Amino acid sequence: MFLEINDIAKVLAYKQNVFTRYQYPLVYKFLYNLQNTLVKDLEAGFILTSLSVKALKIFNKTNNSQSYKEFLSNESIHIGKIKKADLARELEIPRETIRRKLNLLQEKDLINIKDNLFEVKIKAFEVEDLNNILSNYAKGVKIVTDDLIDKHKIYLNKELSNEYLSTKFTTHWHYILNMFIEIGLVWKRKLKSIEGWLIFGTCALNQMYNLRDNRKFYNLHKDDTENYYLNMIRKETSNGLNPTTIADLTGIPRQTVIRHLQTLVKIKALEKDKKNNLFHLPQAKEKQHSIIEGINKVHLCISNGIQKNLQLI
Repeated sequence: MFLEINDIAKVLAYKQNVFTRYQYPLVYKFLYNLQNTLVKDLEAGFILTSLSVKALKIFNKTNNSQSYKEFLSNESIHIGKIKKADLARELEIPRETIRRKLNLLQEKDLINIKDNLFEVKIKAFEVEDLNNILSNYAKGVKIVTDDLIDKHKIYLNKELSNEYLSTKFTTHWHYILNMFIEIGLVWKRKLKSIEGWLIFGTCALNQMYNLRDNRKFYNLHKDDTENYYLNMIRKETSNGLNPTTIADLTGIPRQTVIRHLQTLVKIKALEKDKKNNLFHLPQAKEKQHSIIEGINKVHLCISNGIQKNLQLI
């Protein structure tokens, strides 16, 4: 079975009202875990995710796919020599920041580095509430496969359920983590930081829930992605979040949240209701294009991961 990435992306666009209900909580939970449990530092967590992708790529070449439980019985994965300059270029993070964050990851015993030879500890793969993350991913993929199976009469040997993903964890998690890296780079370029991504995403998640609870979805534009965005920023769905609530929801200190909110407003990724000190997605037309462009790029990142995961079954 072979599905084109663009075909998958088209489904994500016109099914976005449903797909987003799984995608947004999935991304939020993943970033929340990096900030509050595993690493307790988003930028370091982003670097660790990249190293984990490299580790799983090597692991999967020499091992059969292992379940999550089986995989955690290992100790570490050696991934060879990596130059800090290459990591900095790949993740678009200053080299000095890479150095500091790698030291932090070593202090937390998540990686080990000796003579530029990297080793990722298996504890780096311990994911809080993994079942919830895999369940949201599986439900999102099912929206795509149900649509494309109906149209192209494609037969799937198996369904990518969360149980199946957990059983074949090492092969599928590799592509899921790579998806997070690709999405992260899209939003990092637009929002200036990984923390900004989580703050922006939390505001977007809030408006998604507002839209869902409002139970009204209108045809406001012929483009599916833009139509969804216009529904999210309607007056009745744009009740924003204040800095204290954002800090509580993300685990990012309030003063840091305020600093990032100032940047996000300056680059027009968010707007501020000055009267109530609430932040929401931009409503002015001249501010919307960049966000919609980002969503479309994210669709391609997700589609790439879905295609590769479906090719495994």
